Amino acid sequence: MPMKIEELIKSCFRIVVSRAQCQAARNKARKWITREYEEQFSRLRDYGAEILESNPGSSVDIDYIKNAEGLDVFNRFYVCFDIIRRKWKNTCRPIIGVDGTFLKSTISGQLLVALGRDADNAIYPIAWCIVQVENTDNWLWFMNKIKADLGLEDGDNYILISDRQKGLISAARTTLPKIEHRMCVRHIYGNMVRVRARLTMVRIAKRDVIAGGHESLCTPYVIEYLEELLKKEKVEEAKVYRSTNNTWQVIHQESTHRVSLAARTCTCRRCEITGIPCAHAYAVILHIKGQPQEYVCHWFRTSLWRITYDEGIIPLRSARFWPVGDGPTVHKPPPPEDKEDKGDKENGKGEKKKGKGETKLTKKDKERKKGKNESPTKKKTKLLKRVMHCGICGEATHNSRFHDPKKNKNPNGDSSQVDASQDHASQGHASQSTHNSRPKKKSKKNPNGDSSQVDASQVQHSQSENWAPW
Repeated sequence: MPMKIEELIKSCFRIVVSRAQCQAARNKARKWITREYEEQFSRLRDYGAEILESNPGSSVDIDYIKNAEGLDVFNRFYVCFDIIRRKWKNTCRPIIGVDGTFLKSTISGQLLVALGRDADNAIYPIAWCIVQVENTDNWLWFMNKIKADLGLEDGDNYILISDRQKGLISAARTTLPKIEHRMCVRHIYGNMVRVRARLTMVRIAKRDVIAGGHESLCTPYVIEYLEELLKKEKVEEAKVYRSTNNTWQVIHQESTHRVSLAARTCTCRRCEITGIPCAHAYAVILHIKGQPQEYVCHWFRTSLWRITYDEGIIPLRSARFWPVGDGPTVHKPPPPEDKEDKGDKENGKGEKKKGKGETKLTKKDKERKKGKNESPTKKKTKLLKRVMHCGICGEATHNSRFHDPKKNKNPNGDSSQVDASQDHASQGHASQSTHNSRPKKKSKKNPNGDSSQVDASQVQHSQSENWAPW
């Protein structure tokens, strides 16, 4: 990092600095950021007062707990702007998606959000809160806040979409017993890590401009949906037959369906689910030379889309203009107990060195806890490995690279060279090797005292045992 800072300063400002200076500046900046976090917690009540003063009618709740020293420590924070709440109730479908995600910052925690869908099928944030842990108690607190602000009562005629988080399921069942709770396999609404008042305000302003310039009867989402339906489903190839009571018989892709344009229903039930004509209803509309957008549900109309974004969040002022309250200061929450201190060091065995009176956190404690239906010991099947042999002596303890010629000498001190080849054991063939030895040279003396030198060599043939001179 200091090296990148050095290069950046040199390229932008044409100033040469040392890496030690860059590292010192980086450490000072990190201290400033840490101090800002603590100052922001101390002004948390003032921030809530600023929201209520700039956006009257909004809902803000700051929950804190008393520690052993009697100080107010941050526990959770909830906000729901009045303009967003009113627009969702008047112009959006009665669908609420709730989800939670981790906050990646110095102060750890989790963000819980409630989201809706506008006329263009885009995400519309309703309310959000910050908690320390995603558990049943925090989800129950968040759901009670949403229930009171949105006027959901017992949840009748509303739909809730979420994942299968246990705390969320029990909280929804307790607070909204009559709501239609649907589980999504994957997170349909996604994790909105960057849900903030400023980003929501900017998003509303951008969509207001887009909605004001759109001139069609329905939103761009519906237009794109119908165009894609016309291409993929091959609506022109469907056969349409008129019947009584304003119903139609449509034969499309080897299936027959009954369509009613007056009731806007089809036996495939896609019209009732989406609110947009299906391929069979589209075929009937083309047959009578009608406009498909006229048979779309009113939730997708451009007029309703414009009303959703004609008003937005009023901007908040900087911290020095916030109203100062008389309440006690809110302090930063302590780090979670299961989180390791950054000052701890490893002892080389996956354990952490702790101080006196503290328990050691082993590597097994940090492993993920497996479910009751999950195999406790899931190991991969062992693969048969090929045994390597030396290409010189044929032994399996080493290869030719690490062959030591000193270990293969005869008692007389002469070295022998052996060529060996071995087939794979999986094929069931026995290994065969051929040994060639260098002939020895010996000198013999005659009775007359003359010496003669005899050269002899022995060659072992693979098929016969005949000795031949070298």
